[in-house]
Amino acid sequence: VEDEQDAFIIYTAGTTGKPKGAVLTHKNMVCNCVEVIHASGLSQPRRPDLPPLEPKTLVVAPLFHVAGIMNILRTMLSLNTAILKDFDPVGVLETIARERITHLFLVPTMWRILLDHPDFSKYDRTSLRAAGSTP
Repeated sequence: VEDEQDAFIIYTAGTTGKPKGAVLTHKNMVCNCVEVIHASGLSQPRRPDLPPLEPKTLVVAPLFHVAGIMNILRTMLSLNTAILKDFDPVGVLETIARERITHLFLVPTMWRILLDHPDFSKYDRTSLRAAGSTP
């Protein structure tokens, strides 16, 4: 496989509202994985002020979306993975607590629903080390 060969075609409406295929190359995918792994601190020594935890990410973004695909690829490179079939705020909170999730990516609407859940503070989220979202 060459760097510039097509890896995926992701459909996006972008800013125009009209769906179009965005071609991502193998190099696009690898560079994104490396950048996020570095930015999330996974390439850095463990912070001494936090208890040691084995990195583990929770993938909730749909796997037909670039966020879901990239989360799967990143975790194959560096982390253990837990996958939820559907977004459910209680399911996410229970999984974070039970599986000791350290890394989580959600789109803004998911974050709003999660943070606004009336039982949010009842769940142990102390394992989280990095949380991401789209702009």
